[in-house]
Amino acid sequence: MNPIQEQADSLFDELSSVLRHAPEDPAQAVQALRAADRAFDRLHAWMCEGNPLPQPWNRR
Repeated sequence: MNPIQEQADSLFDELSSVLRHAPEDPAQAVQALRAADRAFDRLHAWMCEGNPLPQPWNRR
């Protein structure tokens, strides 16, 4: 796999991991939402620059 595709997949994996986290208390929930927002922003910026989509989104 090429390094550019690996970066796309890494950003996707980071976002997926953060979204799977289920915090138990409200303070942790706020932190988890902020982390998810940051991870999404990084993936969104990546795609807006014309970089490839993560592999899970390229499956036909």
